[in-house]
Amino acid sequence: MSGYIHGFDPVEVARLVRQARTLAPWTMEDVWFPRGGRVLEVGCGVGAELVLLAERMPEVSFLGVDLSLSQVAAAREQLAGSAIPVLQAAGDRLPFADASLDGIF
Repeated sequence: MSGYIHGFDPVEVARLVRQARTLAPWTMEDVWFPRGGRVLEVGCGVGAELVLLAERMPEVSFLGVDLSLSQVAAAREQLAGSAIPVLQAAGDRLPFADASLDGIF
């Protein structure tokens, strides 16, 4: 697989961020995680939804994983300056101990 077909230039990343923000009222309407929890987004892409989750629930520690190194790099750039880590990992082989997360998005 060659990667995300639209690329990762700033215009595309901005489009994905706008898309996530536009859809958030529906995709995140009933999303809630416990205060002080540690929550993973699997397949975080460029990190657009991680930004929104952290804005909605600043008392939760979020982290992201994506299989694609290009997506991980784009997410790290998008999240620069935040405390949200992004790692390369497959959703079926996560690098976390059992019961170390309080939720998954």
